[in-house]
Amino acid sequence: MKSRKNFFLLCIAHCAFFIMHCALCIAHLHPQAHDIERGDTSAAALYVQWAENAIEEGRWEQALVVLERGSDYANMSSDLSFLLAVTRIRLEKPRTDILSALRRALATNRWNKYIPLDARLLEAEQLIAMKSYQEAQNILANANDSPEASRLIMLALRFSQRNMDFLRHTLETINRYPRETGPIKIFLDYLKTEEARGSLPSQSEMQILDMILYRLPVLIEDDPDLAWMAAHFMRDTREAARLVSGYRAAAASGAAAVAPASIPIALNLGVITEYTALTELFSQENMGAGLDIGLLDEVWDLLRSEEARDLFRQYISNFTGIISMDTNNDGIPEACAEYQNGMLISYSYNENQDRLPELIIHFRAGIPHYAMIVQPRIMLLWERYPSVAFAELDNERFIPRPLDFNFAPIQFRNLTSRGIIDQDTANIGVQFPERTMTAAITRRVLVANAYIVERPSAEFEGAIEIIELNQSIPIRAREYLDGRLISETDFLRGRPISQRVDLDLDGRLETFRRFRRFSLTEDNILPSTEILLDYGRDFEYAESDWAGDGILEIQYY
Repeated sequence: MKSRKNFFLLCIAHCAFFIMHCALCIAHLHPQAHDIERGDTSAAALYVQWAENAIEEGRWEQALVVLERGSDYANMSSDLSFLLAVTRIRLEKPRTDILSALRRALATNRWNKYIPLDARLLEAEQLIAMKSYQEAQNILANANDSPEASRLIMLALRFSQRNMDFLRHTLETINRYPRETGPIKIFLDYLKTEEARGSLPSQSEMQILDMILYRLPVLIEDDPDLAWMAAHFMRDTREAARLVSGYRAAAASGAAAVAPASIPIALNLGVITEYTALTELFSQENMGAGLDIGLLDEVWDLLRSEEARDLFRQYISNFTGIISMDTNNDGIPEACAEYQNGMLISYSYNENQDRLPELIIHFRAGIPHYAMIVQPRIMLLWERYPSVAFAELDNERFIPRPLDFNFAPIQFRNLTSRGIIDQDTANIGVQFPERTMTAAITRRVLVANAYIVERPSAEFEGAIEIIELNQSIPIRAREYLDGRLISETDFLRGRPISQRVDLDLDGRLETFRRFRRFSLTEDNILPSTEILLDYGRDFEYAESDWAGDGILEIQYY
């Protein structure tokens, strides 16, 4: 009896050992959640390290590829998303993509090498660039006080037209961070913009300016650009000329390149000649980086001799590169025009500065040829600017009558005669396109101006439907397959009433379809043209002569 009991206990022990062994094996095969998480965190850190190595070697494109491949682990590491945002900033990717990466980093909130404050500052900087000033201020209100945070607040206040708040914060910033030159540059640029608008400096502005000029001898040692930026506001023109000359001498010695924006003040103070100003302005280096239309205007206005103006015209007539327009003077152009030997090639306009242009125009022989409109996504071709040949939206093509529909999103400013010109002389001289306040193009506008609408057939694959309109109301629709007529639909008051169709594609319109009737008395008010154009195929019955013998087969729907 005792031996049997011992045997029973031994069996239980063996079973327990077997169960524990199986449990350990299962645990080994299926690691716990924290083990998986630890592995994902390590993988994320590895992607960050790979990207950092590429960045240190200057291989930013490769770093971007690495970080985008590692985005599956972004919920394990804020560093990964933050570094992705930094890389996109460096490569000038769309700002919406940059913001997406920064916000994901902040939402993940799992930092190792980097800190959330830097992500918030970069987020605010991108929002300011996109003119979302209030949203940027909301973010900066929760950021720790720092020179960079104060600089960004200054920018947000400046461009949100809150001048009193801007001046108050400027005074606080340059007193709190007296050796930071970024805020000083913002203020000097603000003063120059206000002066260009015809506004005289206020007492508060003069107080800040006097403080800057007093500290200037020390500050320009850290930032030489302050010499020419402040020279514009100095009462002593000899001292101003001395500072600008010193700045240019330092640049000539190889310390740094001369800033194109410093050319006007150097010319105005007599530090350089008109010839030197123009040769520097149109140097290969400046043309490669692009020129600002405001800078060109400023230099032109300072030219006194006709020889210098002729030289300007010669340079601009052979210009190859980009000329941009910065409408709000924030350092980011809204419009860019590309030239080849003085001839316009393309133009893009990006109002909110997110690097996704709302309008792109391509030119042929300097004349607008076709345009891409982003919202809604329309491709438009001109037959003779501004007359539209056709426009395409989604899968539809809208064709107006010749010279009947005009769309002029730009007007031209002559850079050689310096004036707005009419359309008849738009191809004379070197032109700079400027955005006009034209009404937005919508599908309704396209329908209203079309007499033909082409689109893929809703019934036959590979076929095209051509709808004829009269005063925006459909009157007839034909469908073609490989150039052969396969359907013809008649309309009454903009709505389909009957259709002749080749259902078996044998070349005969053997089937007659009747659309369901509608009441003319109950529908005194026609629907919109868009609704009429998007008619449904609501048939009442169909008669088909399949054999061509006159015997009809009737089908009711």
